[in-house]
Amino acid sequence: MSIEKQTGAPAPRRTGRYWVRGVVLLCLAFGSLPLILSRPASIPLGATAPVSDPVSAVPLQEFLSDHAWGRVWNSYDQTQNAGGPVILGSPSSVNLGSLIHVYTEAANGHLVEFVNDGANGRTWNSYDLTAMAGGEALGGDPRAVVDGQGLVHVYSRGINGDLVEYVNNELNGGQWNAYDLTMTGGGGGAVVGTTDPIYQPQQGLIHVYVQSANGDLVEYVDDNASGRTWNAYDLTAEAGSGGPINGTPSGVYDTAQGLIHLYVRSAGGDLVEYVNDSSRGHLWNAYNLSAAAGSGGPIATAPDALYHPAQGLIHVYVQNTNGDLVEYVNDSAYGRLWNAYDLSVAAGAGAFIAGVPDALYMTSQGLVHVYVRGANNDLYEYVNDGAYGRLWNAYDLSNATYGPSIGTDPSAVEWGGLAHVYVGGPTAMGGAVISNVADVPNSPYPPGSRVVALSFDDGPSVYTPQIIQILTAYRAPASFEVVGSQGAQYPGLLEEEEQGGFGLVNHTWTHVDLTTQSPAGWVAQVDSTDNLIASVTHRPVDCLRPPYGYTNSGVVAQLAQRGLGEFMWDIDPSDYALPGTSVIVQRVLSALHPGAVIIMHDGGGNRSETVAALPTIINGIRAAGYSIVEVCG
Repeated sequence: MSIEKQTGAPAPRRTGRYWVRGVVLLCLAFGSLPLILSRPASIPLGATAPVSDPVSAVPLQEFLSDHAWGRVWNSYDQTQNAGGPVILGSPSSVNLGSLIHVYTEAANGHLVEFVNDGANGRTWNSYDLTAMAGGEALGGDPRAVVDGQGLVHVYSRGINGDLVEYVNNELNGGQWNAYDLTMTGGGGGAVVGTTDPIYQPQQGLIHVYVQSANGDLVEYVDDNASGRTWNAYDLTAEAGSGGPINGTPSGVYDTAQGLIHLYVRSAGGDLVEYVNDSSRGHLWNAYNLSAAAGSGGPIATAPDALYHPAQGLIHVYVQNTNGDLVEYVNDSAYGRLWNAYDLSVAAGAGAFIAGVPDALYMTSQGLVHVYVRGANNDLYEYVNDGAYGRLWNAYDLSNATYGPSIGTDPSAVEWGGLAHVYVGGPTAMGGAVISNVADVPNSPYPPGSRVVALSFDDGPSVYTPQIIQILTAYRAPASFEVVGSQGAQYPGLLEEEEQGGFGLVNHTWTHVDLTTQSPAGWVAQVDSTDNLIASVTHRPVDCLRPPYGYTNSGVVAQLAQRGLGEFMWDIDPSDYALPGTSVIVQRVLSALHPGAVIIMHDGGGNRSETVAALPTIINGIRAAGYSIVEVCG
């Protein structure tokens, strides 16, 4: 009989009353809980309208390949070092020659600049640009660009939905000034999500690309036309066949052609290229690269584009719906102009990603470095370094630095011949109650995302290797909820789970009801299991699943004190009861919904039916248009 369900009682669902009481008690008991805010998010996988998702304020973290402390990579908390604020969302970094400037939204909504200027007795300092410029608070991630005069222009969605520009032009008696481009741009309208600015050196103009509220791709240009400095142009309408877009565009200026190429996820999930090539009777035209590249397929997030100066080619990096990092290149191979390559497969490590990559061409090396948030919330680097007999390789920088997991998409810049990568730092999980993927603080998958999570309780056991083998063969991420006594009995399987990139979650030492535990019981059941898992992962554990689903506000408070999120579920096929392979499959697939967390079992009894059902479940999830993602661990 399953130790998960040995009482025969169904796992209770958390009620709204428990949640409210838990939050109130936690706020009274702990003054250091993560600051949770809400702001509009870009439209995620399959969602049809902008949504709001919880955003946790986190420190600004720098990963640097400085070869200090006996390591190639190290990580530094620049919020702490600069005496600065915690931040929201992903930062934007630029190299101004002598200094690095990093722009980000602070927890109060202000635009903040972090600079390694050596002032105030510190290497790094932070400055509140919203306060300096008297500007509007932000409602999205900022993006910065440097013009030909060396001025920094920062663009973001304002709190009222307008496109806002900050410039260090030293006009009007201030070093920084703020401008509402929607108001002055002649009918641009409200914008959604994050912008992408490009400086066009031949024209000396800045082009800012963003999604409008109606889903069109809009270009703002400081072209001084129509009696205005800034003007807005609807490229979706101009291109004729572009269709609505879904997320942040990414553009490059092709110096060889003198053209701007924009890449964006369409509302249907395809990768689409917009080019001002003046063909087919239009100044701008749209091309479907998912169709043109042969095996590209639908994409899951916004892309990131890179112009490779040595090759004269454009490389576009994006997450596909399976969670792999895919590269599109206009290399004219295989009889096609564009081709798609799965770098997660090519790199051997097979790391699943979760978010928007940032690609960096390192001129000192002639190599491309792609930085991206992994499905396990570690920072990953993909490099075409030709090592280990492969063109591409993947490296877990969070693991290599013994550093933190990350909570946002990265921004990378080359400075001093070294790669500097800036991210929102670790997201505190303590106090979080997770029954849906969207419940994870700073989740890359907001409400409405067509994603699900697989989880396996009560192991490891003799069935665990078969489940690992299936997950690996089908390239499906998952978490294993580890019973400590089982992990101590099968330490090699814990190592195999960790090496396979799967999440390890605390499930207590002997599968006990946590609502009945004394302080000593918490140490024996929870802390001991944490220590066992950390001895394998070399990282703190971030989640615990309460056995039987038994919980209350006291359990949540104890977990918060330990920095652990409570990882629940909302699809339970009761595989522990051995209802038959087909029944397990039917119960899972018939209950699929956005963000679902599926509980199954790799230990606690005969799990042959679970093993037999798993391939069909994975195929069925994907056939229904869902991606499989990792939540905890």
